[in-house]
Amino acid sequence: MATVKITAGEVGARANNDNVMIYLGDTTSTETVTSSATSVQAALVAGRGCVAVIYCDTPLMVLSGENPTATATAGTYCPAGMQTYIAVQKGHKIAVIDA
Repeated sequence: MATVKITAGEVGARANNDNVMIYLGDTTSTETVTSSATSVQAALVAGRGCVAVIYCDTPLMVLSGENPTATATAGTYCPAGMQTYIAVQKGHKIAVIDA
């Protein structure tokens, strides 16, 4: 079991930095969930052009979808202590499970 930080928001280019993709600010939100050996779904729902950043001190599997259930074989592996970036479709959520 570990605390997982999930930050999601719309990503785009601003001003003269057409090649630099950044969070656009006001559309960014963060949620904290507790991972376990069972899939846990965050309440956070992705908007348009959304990228989620997942961080945890322990390794995780992460899956996005309309009603996702993360498993040991379904999702993206997130190493311990490193941020993992995942593109998320509009209306989708994030689920995590201990790896």
